[in-house]
Amino acid sequence: MNHILVLYMLVIIPMLSTLQYFSLKKDGSTANKQRMYLVTIVLMGIGTIAVALILPAGEVVSFHEQVAIPGFVHLLFGCTIAFLIITFIVPVALVLTQNREFLDKVREQYAPKSFVLPVNIEERRLFLLFALFVGVGEEMMFRSFLARYIHALPFDWSWLVSFLVAALLFGLVHFHQGAGGMFNAFLIGICFSYLFIVTGHLWLPIILHIVYDLKVVLISRSIYRSGDHTKGLDNAGPGQSL
Repeated sequence: MNHILVLYMLVIIPMLSTLQYFSLKKDGSTANKQRMYLVTIVLMGIGTIAVALILPAGEVVSFHEQVAIPGFVHLLFGCTIAFLIITFIVPVALVLTQNREFLDKVREQYAPKSFVLPVNIEERRLFLLFALFVGVGEEMMFRSFLARYIHALPFDWSWLVSFLVAALLFGLVHFHQGAGGMFNAFLIGICFSYLFIVTGHLWLPIILHIVYDLKVVLISRSIYRSGDHTKGLDNAGPGQSL
């Protein structure tokens, strides 16, 4: 069962996600986008249930191992936090200022991705559920399950190495997002693994993961309100809208 879940996480989900991604590039309609969100919700739900069935009840969202964390790991975590602040808090803060020039620049950056991101109220509503399932599912699969799976392999790897490899794989399965997306996912994986080890619970990584993904809704709502989307994403055509 463990091997099947790893295959599901590292092969089946990424493969289906990639197929959906290219399908949306051809047809970025709301109906197709909502279909992609629903498929992802189902995939994450299946993975979450599988982890809950495989792991002992006390380990599903908890980590009780004693892990010695070297100083350089704390430094790496600090650098990762700084990166996440720059890529999350700063853009959100600037969007909330409603600076027209900045919003126009953000709209230009989002236009090439409009075929997968929510740009209207119907898409945003479903994306809220999408972010919830992805946040819970990915954290349970990659932080709670995969790190333990890797640690149990006959390589005699430490917990830190196991979590690092799990974070690396977490980045690689986001290959359809390009090099930038993979690197960002890898750093997030490191950060959330650190929080899981230090706090001993998965709830904080889950909450932060959901909040991080939901920034898309906030930015979308800010730059495409009051018909603004006609200047950007929806004007890009089905092959370019996200």
